[in-house]
Order: sequence, then C-alpha cells, then structure tokens
Amino acid sequence: MVQKRVLALQHSEIDPPGYLGELLQEHSIPYDVVMVQEGTLPDPTAYSAIFSLGGPEYAGDEKLSYLNQEKSLIRRAVDQDIPFLGICLGGQLLASALGAPIVRKGLTEIGFFDAQFTAEGMSDPLFAGLPGYQHIFHWHVWTAVSHRIDAGPAGYVGTASSLARPDHRASGPCSIRRHRARGTRSLSPVP
Repeated sequence: MVQKRVLALQHSEIDPPGYLGELLQEHSIPYDVVMVQEGTLPDPTAYSAIFSLGGPEYAGDEKLSYLNQEKSLIRRAVDQDIPFLGICLGGQLLASALGAPIVRKGLTEIGFFDAQFTAEGMSDPLFAGLPGYQHIFHWHVWTAVSHRIDAGPAGYVGTASSLARPDHRASGPCSIRRHRARGTRSLSPVP
C-alpha cells in the first residue's frame, strides 16, 4: 500500500513548515510544500492530510485569487473528510471557507503569549501530554466570526484561548479550533 503524502500550503518564504516539517521528517511521513501564490493548487484528494500555514495576507481579501483558490481547496478537503490543520492565516482561511466573515480584531497582539486549553482542548488527542497551556508567538490583526461558520457551532469547538480574552471560551489569537464532525483542526484567531 502506498502512503499518501501530506500537503503543506505556504504563503510566505519566511513562514515555512518549520517544526511541523521536522516532525513529519522525523516520523518518515512524506510531504509536499506548495507556495500558494505560484499557480494551480493540487487536488486535495491526492493527500492524506493538509495544513495551511500563516502569512501576511488578509483571509477576507477576495481580490487575491490564490486565496480564493485555497479556500476552494479547503472546502473540498473538508467535504472529503481530509484532515486539515490551519495555522494563523490558514485557520482564518478555513473559517472563511466555511462561511465565517473575517474582521479586524479590537486588540492587536504581537509577541509571545500563553494560549490556555479549554476542557475540550485538554481532552483532544492532538494535545495529549501537553500542559494546560502553550507559550506561542502571536501576530494577529484579523479574526474570524466563528458563530457564523456554515458548518454550525454545534460541530465546531474551541480548544484553546489567549489570556487577552479569557471571557470567551474559544477566544483570542492562535486559538486552536477543530470541526468535530470531520476531524478538521485549525490554529486561528477567533472572537
């Protein structure tokens, strides 16, 4: 049986797969890195999983044809039950692809901040063995209005939130989101 590859969608030369790429190599998982601005994106069904990285773009910019193409790929991946991880911009693209508007945050966070896991996050296998928080780098201006996601809030749960917005269970920059029904995960700012 031939092992399918993992697809990494990259938006910026200075934001490569980094640690995720190292983990894939360490576990002998083949993967392809595609610069989304450089042409037609591959068929998502050729991959066993997909992750979309961060970048400087605004996920709601309909004039950027390569982001529209990526959102189409994301919708196809979700419809085909292909595991998806969206990090930062990638998470915003996931939310946008599922129908959430992307808006400017009231608070811009740049720097290292803690992201606390919610009860759902603590029980998620993706974070098994980790402490109840992660100290991560944030650079966020935009956010997804998550309650407007077409998949519906019943299947879309927050697994972490930043301390800057502790009043929201699934809030803050780089919140980790997952769509339970389809196994989709994303690290994304949410309100």
